[in-house]
Amino acid sequence: MPTVVVTGANSIVGIGYAFARLLCNKGCNVYAIDRDNGNGLKALESKAHTATVDVTSPESIQAFKQSLGDTPIDILLNVAGIAAGPQSDGLTTTNLDILQRTFAVNTYGPLLLTQALLPNVLRSSNPKIGIVSSRVGSVGDNSTGGSYAYRASKAAVNSIGKSMAMDLKDKGVVVMLLHPGIVKTNILPNETFPADAAEADEAAKMLWENIVSKKDMADTGKFWHHLSTRQAMASSTPKDGNPAVPNLPYFTPRHAADPGVPFNASSSTPTLFAPLKIRSKILRNRIIVAPMCQYSTAATGPDIGKLTDYHVATLGHYALKGAGLVFIEATGVQPNGRITPNCPGLWSDAQTESVKRVSDFIKSQGALSGIQLAHAGRKSSTIPPWIAASFKKPSVRASKQAGGWPEDVAGPMGGPENSWDGKGLAEDGGFYPPRQLTVSDIQETISAFAQSARRAVEAGIDVIEIHAAHGYLIHQFLSPITNRRTDQYGGSFENRTRLLIEVIEAVRAQMPTDMPLFLRVSSTEWMEESDLGKKYGSWDVESTMQLSRQLPALGVDLLDVSSGGNHPQQRINMFSSKDYQTKIANQIRQMMKAHELKLLIGAVGLITEAEQARDIVEDGLDRSIGEEAIAAKEMTDAKGGREPMADVILVARQFMREPEWVLKVAWKLGVDVAWPSQFLRVRFPKI
Repeated sequence: MPTVVVTGANSIVGIGYAFARLLCNKGCNVYAIDRDNGNGLKALESKAHTATVDVTSPESIQAFKQSLGDTPIDILLNVAGIAAGPQSDGLTTTNLDILQRTFAVNTYGPLLLTQALLPNVLRSSNPKIGIVSSRVGSVGDNSTGGSYAYRASKAAVNSIGKSMAMDLKDKGVVVMLLHPGIVKTNILPNETFPADAAEADEAAKMLWENIVSKKDMADTGKFWHHLSTRQAMASSTPKDGNPAVPNLPYFTPRHAADPGVPFNASSSTPTLFAPLKIRSKILRNRIIVAPMCQYSTAATGPDIGKLTDYHVATLGHYALKGAGLVFIEATGVQPNGRITPNCPGLWSDAQTESVKRVSDFIKSQGALSGIQLAHAGRKSSTIPPWIAASFKKPSVRASKQAGGWPEDVAGPMGGPENSWDGKGLAEDGGFYPPRQLTVSDIQETISAFAQSARRAVEAGIDVIEIHAAHGYLIHQFLSPITNRRTDQYGGSFENRTRLLIEVIEAVRAQMPTDMPLFLRVSSTEWMEESDLGKKYGSWDVESTMQLSRQLPALGVDLLDVSSGGNHPQQRINMFSSKDYQTKIANQIRQMMKAHELKLLIGAVGLITEAEQARDIVEDGLDRSIGEEAIAAKEMTDAKGGREPMADVILVARQFMREPEWVLKVAWKLGVDVAWPSQFLRVRFPKI
């Protein structure tokens, strides 16, 4: 996913805006800037990073540079330009003020911006600098007279670009002066254009083909290049012709195109394969690998809770094959917060590097990396499920000898009757009785979530998710069935949600403001019709809606809508039913829209078919689909003004069965997406 900085992106009929929009649709990480915060930047806000930057002001540029940090820039495209017009910029009317203003933007601006951002450009493994100029900057142009200041400024910037190309060729930077020819823009009011003038979108497409797709830059008439030194272009590629992903301690090839991103996105491309911007992060598509327990870390010793090569291999493969965001599984914020002794943790600084290693590889393949922070509460200290299955039990307690913590299982309530299955220490029971957390214990747990978030940020994680679902600790506090405390953390809705809200606030405080925060909840525990539910009440969809309305103000960006898991008496089998969670996700999404609150919604739960995945996030395509997806199609079709059911889908077990699921979905939907470079020879045949 190339990172591109585009100037002059404010005019919705300009080349800068058209190029930024095109690159966003192709999944690039775009920074669109302009001196005016008008319609163009506002239209790009949902897809790109936007900023108001005056390219003639060193202070304004430095502020933008600080927001970039150390982000490598693959393409720096200077498009910003002004013209005074024939009446003001003629033989008898051009004056010093017009010359100075025109040169400041058209000539000094590209130089000043390049000077400031050059360190970021040099961090790229394949850097390019483009300056969109004009044919009138050439002394060989005989098309028109006039435009004294404009013509002189473009001639000057051509010379600057030539000097840049020579100065930077040994550093592997390709410098291009790009002359689009006559393009229909609104740089001048009431300007007329010849019949063969190019539209801004056409010019943007040529920019894409010549810069990003690395095609030869031939003279097309409407898009003409002045400079693209082949010597400079050759020097930007390593001698082996296989550029590396930068800033890694090992070699992995940089893909020619980002896996899972359409080559030619258009209005007919399924929304599933459209990029999505969340704060400063951009998902290359709407398919997320949900957190999946793997029970594959050391239970004791110096490597306790540390991720291993196994996690690089599995999670990295999902990223390699095109997923937009890959989550590391439920990660314990305290040692007793793990589900099993073999679950990962982030309660210690010693565990940070193992998370960074996995995150780095995920990101090297073009995906975002995420981590789910969790505390298992009364469902902790069990053994991995395949070992329990060998005892023909759904769950088996983990003893001290197995690395467990029988005496430190904790929850909102204590005692044998509050073990998850209600069997206490009976022989056929699968869970330990919990001890009741004190208020001091609760504060320590909140702090543990915060410190784990800090470590996740230090590890380079892109997205953090708080796990408040499936009967784990936070869910236990939310439910009146499992939380009958009489202090400030029990009783009323406000008290039962207090732990979650304090965890959200503590985690958000450790995160950069531009980093997304997700929350996974069980939207219902399916206990409404049970005896316990009728006696105590239960956590249901209405409770989730009430909570959801508070989330945007707390800094939560996406609600990951799941269900169940808090009690064995739940009235639905969430592992064999289809589409029920998606319907709830849609219900919450519609409610938030009605309240004019912004919260992205993620749909989960047995999403297996390409058509089903497409339709959940689609805006109304009419295609023949498989029998298995008909129900989802009927629920989620947005025809007649209806809304998509969710903004993203989170897929778990299907990825374990088919790591290439993203590529398979694209193939079945007829979307031509990029494959990993190493796998190009085995692409699915065109249907």
